[in-house]
This record gives sequence, C-alpha cells and structure tokens, in this order.
Amino acid sequence: MRSSTVSPRLLAADTQGSNHVLRCPRRVHHLLGALWRACLGRRTTAVVRLCRRVCGLGLFFLFWHLMTTYEVTFYVRFLNIPGPVEVLAEMAKLATSALFYTHILTSLERIYLGFVLAVCLGIPCGILVGWSRPMAGAFFPIVLNTIHGVEGIDTTLIRAATSLGATRWAILREVILPGALPSIVTGLSVGMGVSWICLISAEMVAGQYGIGYYTWTAYGVVKYPSIVVGMLTIGLLGMGSSVLVYVVGARLMPWRQRFEKEHDR
Repeated sequence: MRSSTVSPRLLAADTQGSNHVLRCPRRVHHLLGALWRACLGRRTTAVVRLCRRVCGLGLFFLFWHLMTTYEVTFYVRFLNIPGPVEVLAEMAKLATSALFYTHILTSLERIYLGFVLAVCLGIPCGILVGWSRPMAGAFFPIVLNTIHGVEGIDTTLIRAATSLGATRWAILREVILPGALPSIVTGLSVGMGVSWICLISAEMVAGQYGIGYYTWTAYGVVKYPSIVVGMLTIGLLGMGSSVLVYVVGARLMPWRQRFEKEHDR
C-alpha cells in the first residue's frame, strides 16, 4: 500500500497560493482606504472653499449693514446708500412686477441676438484672416482672438495632416478649429463682457426698455434701493452669461479638462 506523501514543492506552492489569496483582500482594503482618503480630502477642500465664500459674503453684508445703519462717512457717504434690508425688500417687491421682467427679457434678447451675430461673423472671419493672409477684416475682440488662435497652431500639425492626404476642409475641421478653440472661447468671454457694457450704456442713453434703462430711470427719480437692485441684476446677468460661455466652451473642449486634471496631478 502506497503512502500518501506530498512533495515539498507542492506544499510550498500551495502555501504561497494561500498566502497570496489571503494578501489580496488586504491589498484591496488598502486601495479602498486610499481612494476614500483621497475623496474625503477633495470633499473637505470643497467644503472649506464653500465656507470661505459664504463667510466672505456674510462679512460683506455685515459691513454694508453697519455702515448704512450708522451712516458712516469714510471715502464713501453711506448716508444715501440703502441698507441690505431695504434692497431685499425692493427685490421682493420687484419679483412680482411684470414690467421688471420685461426689462430683463428685453436686455437678454438684445445681448444674445447681437452676440450670436458677432459669433457668426467674427469666428469665420477670424479663421480666414488667420489662415489666409490676403484676407482682411476685424471684429474686436472675437476676431482678434480667433486670429491669434489660428496663427498659434503648430504648422507641423498642418503639414502632417497634408502629408497624410487630408483635404483643406478636413484640416479646417480636425486641426484648425480644435487648435483655435481655446483662444476662440477666450474671445467669446471678453466679447460677452464688452457686449454687456455697450448694451447697458446704450439703454441708459436711448432706450425705453431694458435693465440699463430701468436703472437709469431709478437714478433719475432718486430711488436708491431700485438702483442697487438694477446694479445687482446687471451683475448677475453678466455673470450668468460668462458662465454660459464657459460651460459651452468646456463641452466643446473635453480634452482640455482631461489635460488640466493630469497636469494637476
């Protein structure tokens, strides 16, 4: 009868395999722990950043309230400046006013119609001027940023695409436009800011509707809470327009976000 003996090599291999099986959960545990600490660190950083912003706004409103309550005169005469409580009351009152929304919609219609027209004319003109020297034209600032973006593209990429048999339309679609997009989006952001400045100025000078006209009218009848509400509305609309341009630009350039994340690491 044969004795059932096991080779020492088999025992060693089995022992190593069992140790490997036992070590795998420990490695997974450490990996999950590292991922959790990283996520918690990012979340903590975001919470701290949010708390700083909220505290900053709170200190600003507290300073505003104290200066207007005690009518302090320090570089600025707070005697005629309404307090935050008055401004909030005026905002609540205007929230139910149909005429106020008419002013806002009129300004938005003007700004976006003009902006779309500038984009439709400025970007193609900038691409032609930047790509073909004989062309001439300028729509500041969209055209200039588009020209800068096209001229900044590495010519090696264009030559490489040409050597691979790409047509001029394919080069425009696959090389020129993606390479110039960062500068184009920058030009759109600047152009949006300039558009709001020009619009508000035009509505104050010669307008019957619009948020600029509303603010100027409030200034003419010395309604300080309405003036502050108009200023805040202009700021919020301008900020919202800039955020919209940023979001659209980020959607058009997904590779840029990946590059920034890898660069931050």
